[in-house]
Amino acid sequence: MAEAIAPSPGARESGRLRLEAAPMWRSLLYREPSVERVATLDRWLRANPGAWVRLYHGTDAALPVAREGLKPTGEARRNSLQSRTGYVSFSIYPGHAEVFARMAFPRRAVTIYGVDLRVGELVADRDQLRNQRTWARREVKDTLAHSLAFGHGAQVKGSVAAERLFVVKQCPSAEQMSAEMPPRVVPRAPGPAAGMRL
Repeated sequence: MAEAIAPSPGARESGRLRLEAAPMWRSLLYREPSVERVATLDRWLRANPGAWVRLYHGTDAALPVAREGLKPTGEARRNSLQSRTGYVSFSIYPGHAEVFARMAFPRRAVTIYGVDLRVGELVADRDQLRNQRTWARREVKDTLAHSLAFGHGAQVKGSVAAERLFVVKQCPSAEQMSAEMPPRVVPRAPGPAAGMRL
């Protein structure tokens, strides 16, 4: 079984061991996670705390993230009632990061940031795991493997420095999007033909 969790030759990118290239990663992203695959991921994560993983976070484009980095959720910075204080949440998918940002900042422009983090810096996103238990009725554990496989994300305790972040996507506000839309064409029923009597 050790071969299933050992880093594959393609798991290194520029000398960095990357989770995205690990043997079980693609099957977890594109298939329903099985007990065996999550166990394999859990063993791999524990054996490779120095490996890198790229995660995504979406937030209000007006925030000074480029200067101050990403700050953890606090009493003054809470955009979801369930968010755990002291952590920054990340998704494995940039699209999910955009959805969360749009829910937290409706009608505002949002920016999606990417960051490369070491496995050892990550903790389970207990907020998403609680959602999996409550709404999907899944029996998930509070582990990083379950968080990545079922909750599609992880958290970092404390801040993430600005120099570690890069912009993935800038999304316009609702007003900007509606201003860019072409005018709506309203279909009309044809009138009576010329010379016809009603």
